Amino acid sequence: MTDTITSVSGLQTLFADNEVQAISPQDLRDFLVSAIGVMPPGTMSASGTLTDDQCFVDVTCGTVNVQVTLPGTATARGGKFFVLRKADGSAGGTLTANGVNINGSATKAITTQYSAIVLIKTTASWAAFTFSA
Repeated sequence: MTDTITSVSGLQTLFADNEVQAISPQDLRDFLVSAIGVMPPGTMSASGTLTDDQCFVDVTCGTVNVQVTLPGTATARGGKFFVLRKADGSAGGTLTANGVNINGSATKAITTQYSAIVLIKTTASWAAFTFSA
């Protein structure tokens, strides 16, 4: 069997109603690799909004401040997580959360090379755990 990473909407369609118990072993395997987040790391070198299919993202700023925007709490499911790692040694790297807070603040900086932030969506905001290099 091969691993097929499926989007959240694809998983919701697949597992919406299993009254007939038609989920194959391959479907279950695809669900596990998709839900656990076994995905290749993404990269960001320009400002943008993270998507539900991203879990691990290297942020490279160079000479500009890269603004990483988290999905809004209305669209991100509870427990959704992102791991962002500052890949380069330049200054810059700001997280914003679509009008909600990250640990009580509107923004969170990630400026030290190889430091990482784990973000977990709670009911109405994002919790952040920072790890230094």
